[in-house]
This record gives sequence, C-alpha cells and structure tokens, in this order.
Amino acid sequence: MISLLLMGTALADTQPTGLDALSPFEFRPRPAVVSDVMVGLGGASSLGLGAALTVQDRDWRTGAGTVAAMAVTASITEITKQLVQRRRPYTWDTNRTSFQADGYCSSPPAVGDCKSFFSGHTSMAAASAFSAVEALRSSGQLQSHVGFAYGAAALYSVGVSSFRVAAGKHYVSDVATGALVGAAVGILVPRLVSGLN
Repeated sequence: MISLLLMGTALADTQPTGLDALSPFEFRPRPAVVSDVMVGLGGASSLGLGAALTVQDRDWRTGAGTVAAMAVTASITEITKQLVQRRRPYTWDTNRTSFQADGYCSSPPAVGDCKSFFSGHTSMAAASAFSAVEALRSSGQLQSHVGFAYGAAALYSVGVSSFRVAAGKHYVSDVATGALVGAAVGILVPRLVSGLN
C-alpha cells in the first residue's frame, strides 16, 4: 500500500486523480485552523499525560516514550517532505498564475507549497494519540479498555486528516500515509523506550 501511495507522489507536475482528487484544489482557511488547534491540543495533552504518569510512576520511560515518539515522527515527516517535494492541492487552484507550471517544485515556490507528502499534522496527531495510549497501557492505567483507547486514537487521527484534506492542504494519500507512520511510531517507539533499563 505504501508503495502505491509513493508512486502517486512521483507525479508532482500532474494534477492528481482518483482518491487524491477529493481534496479541493483551493485553500480553505477554516478547516486548516481547526486542524491546527486539534493537533496543538492533542500534542500538549499527550505530553502532559506523559509527564503526569512519569511523576506518578516515578519512571522516566513513560514520558520519554511520548516525547521520543513525537520527535521521531516529526523527523521522519520532515525528511520525507524534503525528499518528495509534492505539490499541495491548493497549488492547482486555477486562480493561481503558476498552477500549470512545469517543474513547479524545482523552482523556488512559496514556503510549504511543495511539502504535501506526507501530512505532518496527521502524523503528529496519530503519534501523540497512540503514544498516549501506550503511556496509559504501560503504566497500568488502561487494562480493560485498550481497544476502545486505540479506537479513540484512530478517530482523532481521522478527524485531523479530514480537516487537512478539506483545507486543500493535503491529498488522501498524504493523510493516509501520515496516519500510518504516526500510529506505527506512536506504538513502537514507546514500547522500545519502556524496554530500556
């Protein structure tokens, strides 16, 4: 699945079709602001939870797992954005004079115009939510409702994803990949950190 998503990113100078055409080819500020607020609150909540559980359990690994998951996710996301250089959906707005420009991302575009793949908001939302579930699980606070907690983390990630697509900032493949990366890192990194002595 990831390879199929990556194949679509190679078409930087071709207006996307299929599922990726669901994104509006224009910028919509309200959904963008909502996604900014959701990610900010989610990240702050996860870090706060990790800190509180660290103090409660007197175990540095709980909070460190959350911080590490978010740092690793941010790094992977930014490196990928720099390597792929995929045009954002709003750059295809016919009201923009450069929307049909060949090699759009090879000339100096506006800051962030070619950082669509993959969604940082979505990857960070998933990493913060899933690492919070891992923090609760590892501290013993979440014994019988683990499935529900993972479901809530997934719903939060889908909510952020939906607003990023609605804002014209990302394609469906951008947010799907961001959710997968963020969730995987949000689960695996805290487990690796909790295994440290």
